Amino acid sequence: MVGVTNADGAARRELRRGDEVRVRSASEILASLDESGDLEHLPFMPEMLPLLGSSFTVSARADKTCDTVNITGCSREMDDTVHLTEVRCDGSAHGGCQAGCLLFFKEEWLSRDDAAPQQPAADEAAALAELTARVEARTTVAPGVYRCQATALPDATRPMSGMRHYLRDVQTRNVSPRLFLRAMRIAFVDRYQRFSRRRLPGWARVQGGAELPDVRGTLKRTPVESLDLQPGEIVEVRSLPEIVATLDTNQRNRNLWFDREMIRYCGRRFRVLRRVDRLIDEKTGEMIQTRTPSLVLDGAVCVGDYHKLCPRQDYAFFREIWVKRPEGAAPAVAAAAAGATDDKTEHADSNGVTA
Repeated sequence: MVGVTNADGAARRELRRGDEVRVRSASEILASLDESGDLEHLPFMPEMLPLLGSSFTVSARADKTCDTVNITGCSREMDDTVHLTEVRCDGSAHGGCQAGCLLFFKEEWLSRDDAAPQQPAADEAAALAELTARVEARTTVAPGVYRCQATALPDATRPMSGMRHYLRDVQTRNVSPRLFLRAMRIAFVDRYQRFSRRRLPGWARVQGGAELPDVRGTLKRTPVESLDLQPGEIVEVRSLPEIVATLDTNQRNRNLWFDREMIRYCGRRFRVLRRVDRLIDEKTGEMIQTRTPSLVLDGAVCVGDYHKLCPRQDYAFFREIWVKRPEGAAPAVAAAAAGATDDKTEHADSNGVTA
């Protein structure tokens, strides 16, 4: 794979977690893009324009990613792409989408922070104007229908297979040894469970061959609770048995998936980052207004240990019934209603989570 380059164009080591980088200038970015505003089918989005010239830390290589369009888990790979620490899309050019996706950066859009700065183009203002016009032109496909990095991922990636991606995670220090070993244990158990469902008699299966831990509920109609939680409030995620008691047999509450990745947050306290009721459907590009708001909690993200160490770190979405105010906090504004009709219009993230 080709990494970033020196000022003289010589190849340098590919970027890794912890490297300090600077987003290149408008003229440099513009020179890398095709007429659609893409590099290798990955769009440079309007939300990235304010980042030009700013310095960041690489959080991970994006050599692989979850397929959030066809919902096939961590099954796609790409070249020369990284994530930057907590550099997320604010949705400002995409109808106010509240998913907060971690942005993808092609290495060609970055320079090492200690590299000699490039001489600015003679008319950088004109380059910025042209870059802005080019990337904005493809953002809205039709009224209420958007194109973004998430919707473009099938074209910007290719199918991933085999186990070599785990070795690369170690070689590029994308994950810690502890997380790597945990993911290996999970991958082994998941593989055995899949094999047992297909090939082994019932007595040789663990919990019928279901994913472990098994977080399927038993309900046909799921309850909802309104706490009217607001950004900045502190909440405690309920225990796993309490959450499972709110789920149907498909691990959903009002069609919102409770993923195994979220188990690690049970019993822990977080600050509410925002209420979420507006998301882009990554398969169609349409803006969805959800009937039941969900919550994003500051720091509660998918770490990928159940998803082949996907580095995308999508926010987990929480129903209000899955959290509670800590003891002594203000009481719930409203209690609610078990057996309410489940939402049908929803959104899926990289872990099959719907909101």
